[in-house]
This record gives sequence, structure tokens and C-alpha cells, in this order.
Amino acid sequence: MSEILRRSERKSELKLFDSLPNQFGRLSLNRGLLAITRKNRPCHSIFTALTFAVLITAVISATFLPKDAVAGPPLGNGVVSVTDFGAIPNDGLDDTIACQDALNAVPPSGGGVYFPPGTYRVDSLTVSSPTKIFGAGSSSKITATTPNNNLITVNAGESSIENLHINSSVTRTGGAYVLVNAIASDFAIKNFSMLGHYWGIRTLATSVRIGPGSMRDGISSLGVGIIVDGGFAVSIDSIVMDAPAQTAAGIWINATGDTLITRSNIIHQGNALVVAPGAGQVVASLWVDNTYFDTSDRGLLINPSDTGSVVRARFSNSWFSSNNLQGVLIFNQGTGTIGPIEFISPHVLSNGSHGFQVESTGAISDIHINGGVFADNAGYGVTFGPNLQGFSIANARVGNAADLAGNTSDGIIVHGGGTADYYRIVNNDVRGNSGQGIVAQGGTASKIVSGNIQ
Repeated sequence: MSEILRRSERKSELKLFDSLPNQFGRLSLNRGLLAITRKNRPCHSIFTALTFAVLITAVISATFLPKDAVAGPPLGNGVVSVTDFGAIPNDGLDDTIACQDALNAVPPSGGGVYFPPGTYRVDSLTVSSPTKIFGAGSSSKITATTPNNNLITVNAGESSIENLHINSSVTRTGGAYVLVNAIASDFAIKNFSMLGHYWGIRTLATSVRIGPGSMRDGISSLGVGIIVDGGFAVSIDSIVMDAPAQTAAGIWINATGDTLITRSNIIHQGNALVVAPGAGQVVASLWVDNTYFDTSDRGLLINPSDTGSVVRARFSNSWFSSNNLQGVLIFNQGTGTIGPIEFISPHVLSNGSHGFQVESTGAISDIHINGGVFADNAGYGVTFGPNLQGFSIANARVGNAADLAGNTSDGIIVHGGGTADYYRIVNNDVRGNSGQGIVAQGGTASKIVSGNIQ
């Protein structure tokens, strides 16, 4: 009913033209442009006609256009505005029907839907054709009005979202702000901001690009900024994520291949990055570069369960520091496999437990650390469990470094009592720890411990 009333209000605005002097012909308003249809008689003068047109346009602009209106994109050519379908920003009423009508108007060949500046209250929307959904930046806001619906569900490939702010008028208890289903390949979201998400973005699609963007204040203990639940070729770039109340995770990866995380800053999460495939799931070829995982419970948790596996992962030039527990915890509690995983020049500093910990009741092999700094951790700098094989740490500084104290226990330890073997600890500087520099238990002639400075 409210939608019908609002559309009626728009029609009544146009009655202005009926009451104005009209010596030239029929006046009409089309997308904010004045049109004059000439009667079958000559105008008294071209000057008078132009003057009258300018006058009427000025009256319309002063009467109907919002004071903060800015020039929008050129419409047409498959691009429509949600206001063309009855959405009225900032009126506090529901805009779902109007916004969905705009999306439904996009042809199967594709098009765009524009959200002019203002706040649009929405229950849920579905994208069924290749669509570019875009606004004017942070001034264009889509506000969720229900606690657990997926706000925007993308079911069409070659779609995108950009230059929008997404938030909620209620506390979210489920659902994603943006759900990208498996059929929606080649999706991109960029230049966006999100506030108060339960799940921010959940993707199951192939060829997905996320970022740049910011995500703040996810729901405490439950929220996840980005969930990767399938697909290949997922890129997460230039994301800033902060949740002082600590969500469940910043980025959670259950299943994917060929995924890249770069130039991002993930802080104040339960676990900044979680890699946790379950039964029948595989995370393969995960590349992480130049990213901060900071001030969370853990910086990185790799924790597959059941038959889930993590294979071919690489972390370079990244930061796992100032976390409440471990900077990095790798723990296989299932029957799948972990490895190989490489860490190149990580900074693992000032964590509330061990800096870098690898444990297993399942199969882990080929965990390799090359370079990096491990200092001021409340426990071991680097610790390997008793049943690990085929791992190494080389060329690292493990101790009092980077203007920080050493680790409060041993620098590097390999625990005995199991089958630890086939490992190398070489060319490390392990001075300045409260315990020993290196404790290399387990193994026989198949371990190499050499060239270290203690």
C-alpha cells in the first residue's frame, strides 16, 4: 500500500504542468528534463519560448530536486535508476519493490542499476541478469531491514557492485549482505563499505574479485567478513576489516582453488584468517601476500576437519602479530592432509601464546619457513609437534629482534616422543630467548640442524 501511495505522489507532482500557462503546447517532465510539445500554431517568438522553458525548468528544479542532488550517470543504454521505479531515498519507507523492479528491468544481455545519493531501505534483492549495481560512493546507501535475509543475491554472471555503502537498521543474526551463488561467475565488488554485517560477502562462484573496500563492526562472536565456500580464481585485494567487538573471523575459506589475498589489513577478529575445509572439501593453491593479520585471537588458523585438505599454500611478507593466542596455528584434526605450505619472511611478534605452532593428529608435511622474525611471543617462537615430518625453518631471526624482547620460552623446538623426522633447522639466529635457542628432539640421521647462531 505504501508503494502505491508513493507512486501516486509522484504522479501528482506532474499536475503542476496542467496549472501553468501553456501557450506553446504540452509540457512534460521526463527524467528531470523539460519537454515542450508545440501546438499546431506558431510561437509568438523564439525568445519568449526559450525564456518560458528556462523559467519552468528553474521552477521544477527548485521545487522537486533534493538540495544535495548531484549529477548522476547518463541513463539509457541499459542503465536505469531505482528512482525511475518509485524508490525515494531518505523517506524511511521500504524501497524493496522499486529496487527489485529496477533489477528486473535489466535485459538478459545485461545493463546497470544506479542508486543515486541517499538511503534505500531494502529487505532482499535478487540479480537475475548480468547487472552492474552502482552508486555515487558512500552517500549511496542500501540499508538491510531484516535480521537474517541475504540482502543481495547474485544469480547472474558478469555482474558487479561498486561505489555503495551497505549497512543494517537491525542487528543481523544471519545471512550475507552479498551472496554470490555458483552460477554467478565473473563477479566483482569494489569501492564499497559495509557496516554491521553477520556475513559480509559469501561467494561460491568462480572468477570473483573482491576489493578495494572496507568492512567494519561485524557481529560479535558470530560475524564473518568474507566467506569463500567454493569456486576458483577468487581475488581479495585491498580490504580493510576492523571489528573491535571481535567477530568469529575476518576471512573464512572452506573450499576454493587458485585464491589470492593481497594488500589487506584484517584486525580485531576472532581469527583473522581461517582455512577450515570439512568433509569432501579442498583448499588448493592459496596465495597470501603483503597482508596484516593483527590484534585478533589468532592471526592465522589452518584447521581442516574430517576429510578436508589444504594443499599448495604460500604466505609471503605477511604479519601475524599482537594476537591474543598464536600468531599462526596449523592443526590437522581430520583424516585429510595439510601441505605443502610455505611461509616467506613472516613477522610473528608479540603474540599472547606461541608465535608459530604446528600440531597434528592427522597428516601434515612440507611446512617450510624461510626468513622472517619471531620475537616477544609468550611461549615458543616456533614449535613443531612430535609427529611431524618433512618441515624446515631457515634464515629466520627467532629471539630479541625488531626492538622487541625474545620469546619467553625456547626459540625453536621440535617435540620428541613421536615420529618427528626428516626436518631441517639451518642458518637461523636464535639469540635472546628466555629458554634455549633450539631444542631439536626426535629424528635420527634424517634431520639437519646446522649453521645456527645461538
